[in-house]
Amino acid sequence: MIDGEENMNEMASDGNVRRESLWEREPFNSEKVYKACVRSGATAAIAKSVTEQIEGILYDGISTREIYHEVRRLLEASRVEVAARYSLKEALMHLGPAGFPFETYLGELLEEYGYETRLKCSVEENLYLDREEILCLIEG
Repeated sequence: MIDGEENMNEMASDGNVRRESLWEREPFNSEKVYKACVRSGATAAIAKSVTEQIEGILYDGISTREIYHEVRRLLEASRVEVAARYSLKEALMHLGPAGFPFETYLGELLEEYGYETRLKCSVEENLYLDREEILCLIEG
């Protein structure tokens, strides 16, 4: 149960399948839409309304991108600041190809706080980094 509402998974049991990519398909899960709205700052009522409206436009093979854009449009109609938070990841990705300008921006931001940063460097020590785009060095 979500915030006293009916289980959102039950609402998504209509058999619609969303397309993650040209090769991947998975069942639509309305709980993901609901939770994404709430994480972005929407009230439970707004999140439920958006989720129900999304369920109304579903068709077999709808793309994740189309769902995302429709959720953003519905959130913008309700609360612009919630839509902005919902779109934050997309906005960061628009900073450039493969996020490179974002890495540069983040490196410079860290340098302003006194860190030494290196971009696109190899790590020769016994360190595990999920990504090696930015290495932040701390003296100590």
